[in-house]
Amino acid sequence: MSTLKERFPLTSLPVLIGIGLVSAALFSLTFVINYNISFGDGSWVWTAVLRYMFTIFILLVFIFLSKGRQYFKELLGLFRQHMVFWMIAGTFSCGFFYAGIAFSSEYLRGWVVAATFQLTIIFSPFVLMFMGYKFPLRMLPFSFLVLIGATLVNWTNDIGATNLDFVLLGVLPIVISAIAYPFGNQLANSAKNGGLSYVPVIHSPILNNAFSVVLLLCLGSIPFWLLLVAIFQPGVPGEGQYLQTFIVALFAGVLATSVFIYARNLTSDPVKVVAVDTTQATEVLFALGFELVFVDPRLPTYVQLGGLALVLFGLLGIGLRWERFFMSKLKNTQISQSL
Repeated sequence: MSTLKERFPLTSLPVLIGIGLVSAALFSLTFVINYNISFGDGSWVWTAVLRYMFTIFILLVFIFLSKGRQYFKELLGLFRQHMVFWMIAGTFSCGFFYAGIAFSSEYLRGWVVAATFQLTIIFSPFVLMFMGYKFPLRMLPFSFLVLIGATLVNWTNDIGATNLDFVLLGVLPIVISAIAYPFGNQLANSAKNGGLSYVPVIHSPILNNAFSVVLLLCLGSIPFWLLLVAIFQPGVPGEGQYLQTFIVALFAGVLATSVFIYARNLTSDPVKVVAVDTTQATEVLFALGFELVFVDPRLPTYVQLGGLALVLFGLLGIGLRWERFFMSKLKNTQISQSL
C-alpha cells in the first residue's frame, strides 16, 4: 500500500497547485490589511513606506544570515555599481506599484483592489511589446474578459457610472500599479538575461537568487519613498500601522514570495509552471473570504460576483493559453533539435 508521499510527490500537479494556493492566500493579506488600515490606523503613505522598510530589514537580515558576510558585501557592491538602474527599476516595480495599491485602499474594499489589480494581466503584453518584446496575441480575448470583470467588480449600487472622483481616486491608481509592476520587473529580468539594448546587462550570480533581486529593487525604491513622504507629509504613523505593515512585509512580501518561488522551481515542466502561476488568481477569493470574516461583513452585489467570476474565468483561460503556447514552443524546439 503506497504512502501519501509516494502517491503525491512534491513535483505532482496537485501538490504544486496546493503550494501555489498557500502563496496566494499569503499574498491576499496585503489587500485585506491595507483596507483595514484605511479605517483609521494611519495614512496610506505610511502603509506603503513602512511595508517596504520592513521588507528591506527582513531581507537584509535573512540574506546576511543565510548567505554570509562576503555574499552580502557583493550584493551591496552590485547595488552601488548599478545604483541608477536599480533606482529606476525599483521605482516602478516597488514604488509606483505599491503606492497605487495603498492609495486605492482608502477608497475601495480590499478584495475589489485585488480583483482590479488583475488588470496587470492585460497590461503586461502591451508593456512587453512597448519594451520591444514579442507577445502571443492569442491571450488577448481572455484578457478582455478580465477587463470586463474588473469593471463590474467596481460597479456597486452606491457608485454612479459617472462618478469621476471614484474613477480617479479608486481605479486609476490601480491601473498605474498594474502597468508599473510588469514594467519594473521586466527591467530587472532584462538586466539578468539581456534582450533590451537600453537596459544594462548585469553579469552576476547574485541575480540568480530571487530574494537578492527583490532586495536590490527594494533598495532602489528608497528615494521614491522619501520623496513620497516629503510631498504628502503624512504625520506620525498610527499605532496599529507598525504591526500591520510588518505582517504584510513578512507574510506577503517575504513568505508568500518564497513559497511561490519554491513551487515554481520544483519543476521545469511548463504546464506545471503555468498551473502554479494560475493559482495566483485565487488571491482575489482569499482576499474576499478573509475580508468578510475579519474586516467587513458586507457581501458583494450580484453584479460584483458576476464580475469576479469573469475575472477568474479570464485568468484561467489565460493560463490555459500559456500552457498551449509553451507546449508549442517546446514541441518546435524538440523538432528543430532532431533535424
